[in-house]
Amino acid sequence: MAQARLVDKVVDVLNLRHAWSPAAGVFLGLASTLYYYGVFKPWLALLTLIVVMSISFGSFFANDYADYLSGVDALVEEKDATKWTGGGKPTVTGLISPRALLMMASASFTIGGALGIYLVLITELWPLFAIGLLAAFTGAFYVAPPFKLSYRVYGVPEVLMPLNFTLLTVLATSYVQLGFIAPEPLLACVPALIAPLAPRLLGEIPDYDADKAVGKLTMAILIGKEEAAKAALYPVLLSSAALILEVASGLMPPHCLIALAFAPLAAWKVYQARRVFQEGKRLVPCIKAGFLHLVGVKALLALGFLLALQR
Repeated sequence: MAQARLVDKVVDVLNLRHAWSPAAGVFLGLASTLYYYGVFKPWLALLTLIVVMSISFGSFFANDYADYLSGVDALVEEKDATKWTGGGKPTVTGLISPRALLMMASASFTIGGALGIYLVLITELWPLFAIGLLAAFTGAFYVAPPFKLSYRVYGVPEVLMPLNFTLLTVLATSYVQLGFIAPEPLLACVPALIAPLAPRLLGEIPDYDADKAVGKLTMAILIGKEEAAKAALYPVLLSSAALILEVASGLMPPHCLIALAFAPLAAWKVYQARRVFQEGKRLVPCIKAGFLHLVGVKALLALGFLLALQR
């Protein structure tokens, strides 16, 4: 039991419920690049993974710290507080001090920045620096001052997660491997750009009142809780349709259809969100199903490319 509690604490502090997503983005970039161009450079792949994860962890820690300072998580009602949404973060539950979280954010960005510069120097791919800088900036200041990007314009909170964890990750990974920007890996990640909007919209519903109180501009606040619960189904359907169209058009091999493994379950559970959206804890199975579909269109999609190479 003690070991299980320790694992839970590590998962909570490191935000491992979400940290798999940028890692899966790297693997998708590697697998699609290998499939389309037959290129795989292990050392550069490892460096890319470390840089991406360092920036991602830095972003998680910085924004958890910023949310603590704003008091938004403490405003989430008990019935809505979960580890998948606001109100259940490690600073609120006392698992870690805000100061320690800030130090972890600084260390993560320092490691990511140093290794990122090293990666640019050894590859001489100077635009890579701009990609990394954009990822670090939007990640660090997602909710953190002075820029507080999620407080500026409606839609920013929903766009930044797929931008950083999918588009920029796949772009950087493929670019490092090939030495030039290739269109195929970017097209391959389109389903994974759409899918995160489902769990994101659902996750905003329990935080609605708290986010509104501190001035965050989420889509749930713009369109309302019920409409957000209904709209969450569309990213599941659209990402699945995009994947099927890409396979049907020959842009991706048929093996990539394995990425739809969780789509039916996700569609059903996310559909049910419109019936339970009034209580955050009852939304958790729906949010988990949305993330499960995201696993499919990122991790299983990468697996599909690798399976296609075995033909």
